[in-house]
Amino acid sequence: MTSFSGKTWQLAPDVVRIEKAIEILLKNRKLETYDVIRNFLNPRLHDCHDPFEMFGMEKSINRILRAIENGERIMIFGDFDTDGIASTVILVDALRTLGAKISYRIPDRNRDSHGLKKYFIDEIATKNVKLIITCDCGINDAEEVSHAANLGIDVIVTDHHEPCESQFPIDATAVLNPKMQLCEYPEKNLSGSAIAFKLISAIGSVVFEKSQKKLQNFCEKYLEIAAIGIIADCVKLTGENRVLVKFGLKKLQKTSWKPLQKMLARERIDPKNVDTETIGFFIAPRLNAASRIGDVLVASELFLASDNCHERRIDQLEKWNEIRRERTESAVRESRDQVRPNAPFQFFCNKNWIPGILGLIGGRFCEEFDTPIVVATIRDDGLLAASCRAPDGFSMINALRSCPSNLFISFGGHEGAAGFLAEPWNFQKIRDCLDDHFSKFNRLDPKIKIEMFLSHEICNEKSEELCDFLKNLAPMGEGNQNPIFAVRNAKILDFSVIGKNKNHAKITVEIGKKQFDFVNFFHGDFCEKIRTGMEIDLAFTISENFFKKRRRIQFRIVDARQNLEFR
Repeated sequence: MTSFSGKTWQLAPDVVRIEKAIEILLKNRKLETYDVIRNFLNPRLHDCHDPFEMFGMEKSINRILRAIENGERIMIFGDFDTDGIASTVILVDALRTLGAKISYRIPDRNRDSHGLKKYFIDEIATKNVKLIITCDCGINDAEEVSHAANLGIDVIVTDHHEPCESQFPIDATAVLNPKMQLCEYPEKNLSGSAIAFKLISAIGSVVFEKSQKKLQNFCEKYLEIAAIGIIADCVKLTGENRVLVKFGLKKLQKTSWKPLQKMLARERIDPKNVDTETIGFFIAPRLNAASRIGDVLVASELFLASDNCHERRIDQLEKWNEIRRERTESAVRESRDQVRPNAPFQFFCNKNWIPGILGLIGGRFCEEFDTPIVVATIRDDGLLAASCRAPDGFSMINALRSCPSNLFISFGGHEGAAGFLAEPWNFQKIRDCLDDHFSKFNRLDPKIKIEMFLSHEICNEKSEELCDFLKNLAPMGEGNQNPIFAVRNAKILDFSVIGKNKNHAKITVEIGKKQFDFVNFFHGDFCEKIRTGMEIDLAFTISENFFKKRRRIQFRIVDARQNLEFR
């Protein structure tokens, strides 16, 4: 039986009580022995791998320390998304602390696109820079790195995107990327900011070799910044990423970074209650809005400028974030006319969209259609710029690699997200090529995995206990998804469309003998499918929020289906 969303629910038929619910949650995450459960629920920071296990780390450290010792100017070249901003902040601030002469550069998302460019190298060369360290970019910028080498500039590449053999920067002084074939580092899914954190950890271990306390203070300052980048980039929250995020969130609760203090205070968010959602839905979108709509340097200067004008910059980020919301909603509405029924993937294009919102449009439709999405626009320089998203089971970067390389000016990314630049006349050829690639996949009906049906007792009496256990499973994200529960026979008592843009749905239901509020974010049209008195099965997630310092259990609708008996 399909649901309101058109997706089939994958589920176990049993209705469970609280003890069984916890057992199932652990088993579904392959947490079945005491030691495994203990290590997962209570990770330790020293569980992280030695940064010197990463190929190229020793070369990187030696070159950076030599630059500091000789007073050479170092340029940190970052990426414009939150992970890139976080990476830049970590490297700039840490190397400044060690006495390095530091400058930094972040490209304009809407004008420059991702990665190094020769014109950046030429500009950097005029500033007497002797060493460039990329962060969250550079792994496929072979020509640009060679150009820098020809100008007498060394380049250390730190990146987490998929390497392409033909574009690999062989002229780099060192390359830090766990996804390289040569790299035997155990954790392959680090974000750009996590790799930046590993780099400064390695530097710190050399500089503060004789003082464990100084090393600890030096490294731990950047845990919350790394956590912001990891969460924002949607890498798997397992292994080392999970450890860094777990401890980064603890640091964020008592952060010494004034911009973060002020951002949380602005929205009256109690630091004690910050979690992955605080970053994913509040901090990261505002940092991202700088490059999507305005000037990315405002986001980086929020952390790196010495003038302490935090309030002014936070105000500006808030304004850009509001514009970002409005433009995204408008573009999503415009895109629906281009939906291709039963196509193996969807390709949307509109010359009026700015590159900064393409990924947001793609993400929205990827979630809705559960299929690969490409969203493109024509930039001011006349080039076709595209952002790509793919659900689990697909690799967007492999799809682009399946196309003739001469169709692109450049492309890059990883399985879930990628992007490319092309001449606009290649639009049809690229679409046809991707149609051919994705048509080879067996398209299954989109599904939602329901971990279990909850008894009415849990909803009525044990929801707080279940929520407390879910906090122990956190941080949740890719690789450790927030569990989706379901409940039968929820009777609708009331419903309404809410939110400033009237794009969310709120329903009041009766479960057993108690009333509950459920919210369906970004799906105000949910209210068009229901009526008072209807009995439905609800699929939802459970979390907590705090309003006026009072804890409330929050139920977020993922999907619903009409109860068969009622029909």
